[in-house]
Amino acid sequence: MAAEREGQGGPLLWGGCFLILLLVAWFWAGGFSLPNPLGVKVLQAIGAVNLESPRVMWEYLVGEGDMAILCWDKDGFSPDSRQEGSGKVIALDPAGKELWRREMPGEVFLKARGFNWATGDPAQGEATLYRADGRLAWQQRWSWPLQDIILSSGGEMAVLLGPLREEGTNLIEKVVLVNEQGQARWEYPVRNGTILDCRFDPVGDYLVVSELLFHKGDLQHRAVILDRQGRIGGEYSSSREEFFTATTIAAGQENWFLAGAETLYSLHYSGEKDWQYNFGRIPQRVIPEPVRGGVLVITLENGSPGAGSILSYLDREGELIWEHRFSAPAAAMEVMATAGGILVGDGRGIYGLDYGGKIIWYHPVPGLAGLAADQEGGKILVYSGWGRLTLLELP
Repeated sequence: MAAEREGQGGPLLWGGCFLILLLVAWFWAGGFSLPNPLGVKVLQAIGAVNLESPRVMWEYLVGEGDMAILCWDKDGFSPDSRQEGSGKVIALDPAGKELWRREMPGEVFLKARGFNWATGDPAQGEATLYRADGRLAWQQRWSWPLQDIILSSGGEMAVLLGPLREEGTNLIEKVVLVNEQGQARWEYPVRNGTILDCRFDPVGDYLVVSELLFHKGDLQHRAVILDRQGRIGGEYSSSREEFFTATTIAAGQENWFLAGAETLYSLHYSGEKDWQYNFGRIPQRVIPEPVRGGVLVITLENGSPGAGSILSYLDREGELIWEHRFSAPAAAMEVMATAGGILVGDGRGIYGLDYGGKIIWYHPVPGLAGLAADQEGGKILVYSGWGRLTLLELP
């Protein structure tokens, strides 16, 4: 019987060894392009890679309906990713200690940037700005529906309002720029169209608005860049009917990136095109990086929102440097570019990459919902789906 069991186990053992050898050969040949948790664990187990791990510094559990923000010592609050809740806003210091808490009047969404944080109340058409110590700075209410708020690094706020009917049939939306004292500086209206996206440049001197206009049965997709006085300094429209899927401005560069149906455009502030790159896939997000002036783009792998996604890195001249495939859909991907490297979350864990595309470390995080990093990229705050915050010190 023992000999029979040994004979039965032989083919399985040899088959397993063959699979491992094949995986190792595939990896070293550059074929391993799906860095999912299972693949990372297998490669670590067989010694094909030796990835370091971040150190857990502290954890904090946020109560149901509450929202937490971290105030870094010198960098202000974590980035302006959107949170929603109806309870308290709790501010933490880098040691995980509570600084203050403030009750919210109802269901709001929260954004934070620099040393300011703000809430939007779509039901009331209300936007509120708060200071770093939790004190109220100002509050404004409009009779228009409130869609979103975007904070600049200096404390100004772009408020997206609408749609409302104008003159019976026309629809109108608008962007209102509110200064740090709560005074409306200017308005930018969009008639017979809709605002798809709106972004400040890193300094807060310019605002990009991506809009879709309707005219006599035709669609015109346009992006405009507005200066501090609300004047159009540059604009760009695709030569063919094309939906722009994402808009953002590169940190430290005199250009901004616009993602079309399958193409990424790099544009000067004047609206003149610098370069373009065709992916043959649908871009979902564009993340400029502050180190080399390049850009990261998340695209759908097979054109389906539920399929996997591809992370691509292009340099400042628009040349493709590397790509990584992920099994997670694009909607579940979290990507940040920091001075210390690139952070990629796929809903189940976080990968640390250098700018050459090499995976340096991996940390499993079931239910990953968001990431924030300090300015140097040495520590990251991890948001889990059930309200757990974890601060990691990177290797």
